[in-house]
Amino acid sequence: MKILWLTENYYPNRGGMAQSCDRIIYHLKQKGLIIDIVHFTNRVKNIKLEKQINGNYIACPIEEDISHWLNILSNFLITKMTNKYQFIVAFGGYLPIFSAPVLSKWLNLRLITMIRGNDFDSALFTPKRQEILFRVLENSERITVVDSEKKWKIEKLFPNKTVDFISNGIEINNWKLTASHILNSRKWKSLNVENTRKVIGLFGYLKRKKGIDFFLEALIKSKKVQHVHLLFIGELADGLIEFLNNEKIHYTTLGFMDKFELLSYYPACDGIAIPSFYDGMPNVLLEAALLGIPIIASDINGISDVLKPNFSKFLFEVGNLESCIVALDNWLTTSIENIDDISQKLKKHIQDNYNEQIENQKYINLFNSMKL
Repeated sequence: MKILWLTENYYPNRGGMAQSCDRIIYHLKQKGLIIDIVHFTNRVKNIKLEKQINGNYIACPIEEDISHWLNILSNFLITKMTNKYQFIVAFGGYLPIFSAPVLSKWLNLRLITMIRGNDFDSALFTPKRQEILFRVLENSERITVVDSEKKWKIEKLFPNKTVDFISNGIEINNWKLTASHILNSRKWKSLNVENTRKVIGLFGYLKRKKGIDFFLEALIKSKKVQHVHLLFIGELADGLIEFLNNEKIHYTTLGFMDKFELLSYYPACDGIAIPSFYDGMPNVLLEAALLGIPIIASDINGISDVLKPNFSKFLFEVGNLESCIVALDNWLTTSIENIDDISQKLKKHIQDNYNEQIENQKYINLFNSMKL
């Protein structure tokens, strides 16, 4: 089985989508699929092809005149790539979704669109992007999503399309703490956090849709600021530092880190907050849960898929300040023993239901079901 895979998010890119793309492709290749990856990237100046195990890596430049490079890419694929692909995959992102309908027709390939993160949410009510989104969905033979809510929404808009809900997975055997991780986290905590405070971690691209402003407002209104130290790791929204200083909130900010660098900071966290207004199924959710760290999160989309109904004690209604305040209070007042019990059960839940083998098999089943 040979697949042409379009993505904006792939190694060495950082972020959750790049991690997911790397993980999914790696495990599909391990099962013998041949995948040629087209990576839209600003790291090259010309089309670049590299041989890889079970496929090729094709880097396509991103410049202001992207139409030029899409024309170059299409000519390259038509004339140079003689592989007889069965499918073309648009793995989220603007350029894969924009270019896939045309490339699928010219290359005579069946199109599978994988909606990731906020591809659907951010485009849905943006006029020009909605047109691009709807075109790729209309031209797709199959559509995959990472949360049940998007499955329902797309099926309502496109009732004749088959939409597969395939949860994110996590590599169970590779995501473990070592003695050095624990030592590093304890050292950081002892140097930066007062003993009377609990640490809440907020990791990733901390933009408006991630609900950071909302979460800080809830924290202030809860009157529990003196009990908390916030650990921000990633890309912060403009004005956040000034706000934290003005409100006298105790915090640490660290730059964006690779996934495995985070293992020296996850254990320092007493809880991980994911207050998103809309999202898919965040990798940080599975990462924290597998390490036995409680999740304080909005009850949306993929978060709710993972945590409801058995792990909803620290969930809050999306955008509801009072509900968020209650969740924070529940987290702060729950005994260490109960926290440990909840965390261990959640860890087992992730191991049993969200491992990479289950994720991989669902994609294998999808491709097999489409064989002619």
